[in-house]
Amino acid sequence: MRGLTPYLFEALVMLGVLLKTARRHDEALEVLSRALELNPNDYNAWRRKADVHRSRQDWERAAADYQRALSCGIPNPAVQRKVRLALNKARQELAKTQGSD
Repeated sequence: MRGLTPYLFEALVMLGVLLKTARRHDEALEVLSRALELNPNDYNAWRRKADVHRSRQDWERAAADYQRALSCGIPNPAVQRKVRLALNKARQELAKTQGSD
C-alpha cells in the first residue's frame, strides 16, 4: 500500500481540482485536506486549496494557504509569481472586509 501513496496523493489533488471546477467547494476542500495529510509540504496542493478558498471568497484562509504554498518552495518562477499575486489579492480583499466591519 505504501507504494500507492504518491499515486493516491496525485489522484486526490486532481479530484480536488475537478470538484472545485464543478463548484463543489466543500468536497474539494475535504479531498485536498486529505491529500495534504499524505504530503503536507506540497506547494501545489496548498495552492489548489487556497484557490478553493478564494472561490468561496474566504480571503483569510486563502491568504494563509497561499502563504503556506510559498513556504513549501515553488520551483517554477512563473507559478511562484502567480501564487504571490493571488496572495496579494487575497490580502487586499481581506483588508476590505475587515475595514467594513
